[in-house]
Amino acid sequence: MSMEAKEQTAIGEDPATIEERVLSQGKPVDVSAPELKGEGSALLGKELLRLLRHPPKQGEAKRDYEARMLKDAIRTMKLEGMD
Repeated sequence: MSMEAKEQTAIGEDPATIEERVLSQGKPVDVSAPELKGEGSALLGKELLRLLRHPPKQGEAKRDYEARMLKDAIRTMKLEGMD
């Protein structure tokens, strides 16, 4: 399956507005997890973007920051213990 994306430019809009539009107008993806379908996928995407906006804490090493971001994303997606 190939995915094509049309490049778009949004002038004068804040990132949250652009993200909201992209997530709500995105093409559906065939997945089995109900939380990744429909409205749930947009909400999950917005929450992940919100988490990823957090900057590193003062004095936090890059490795620690990346580990914290990964841990937060896993918790948000409810993937703990899925190895």
